[in-house]
Amino acid sequence: SMRDKRAAVNAAAYNLLRESNPRDEAFVVNFSDRAYLDQGFTTDRVALNRSLYRLDSRGTTALYDTVTAAADELSHHAKERKEALLIITDGADNASRLTLQQAIRRVQDLGGPVVYSVGLLFDTDPRETERAKQALEALSAETGGVAYFPSSLDEVNTIADEVARDIRSQYTLGYRST
Repeated sequence: SMRDKRAAVNAAAYNLLRESNPRDEAFVVNFSDRAYLDQGFTTDRVALNRSLYRLDSRGTTALYDTVTAAADELSHHAKERKEALLIITDGADNASRLTLQQAIRRVQDLGGPVVYSVGLLFDTDPRETERAKQALEALSAETGGVAYFPSSLDEVNTIADEVARDIRSQYTLGYRST
């Protein structure tokens, strides 16, 4: 179902990278019935862009398992405390071993990333649309992120710009008692 959307999604993901701080590290996880780490942490935008095109869109959607795998990758390899995941999907999870609540809890237990999700649900079966929308809203809300639901592929680049601005304008305040 993502095959026809993949070029626009890849362009938006690369736009997010381009709009981010050049010193920010990123990684790419593609998924269908399971998650594939196609590019580990790097600041190399060319390598990241190349990895966006590695997986052919096919099969089922293991969204919850992928979110958990990506959060684990962040917890093991991220050098900075500020972490974000951008998830772009066109359907509801139908292949994960984990439930939505288990995935959310795992991300939260890791002190995990803010999850931004983009649901390309404009041409999805109406029954699946509502289920996918609720799941993406919960994932994002429970982790401090935002869920977006564009009405067409033309809006995805604008959303990527907004997410990049949001990430760049967040700050972490800390206090340590003596």
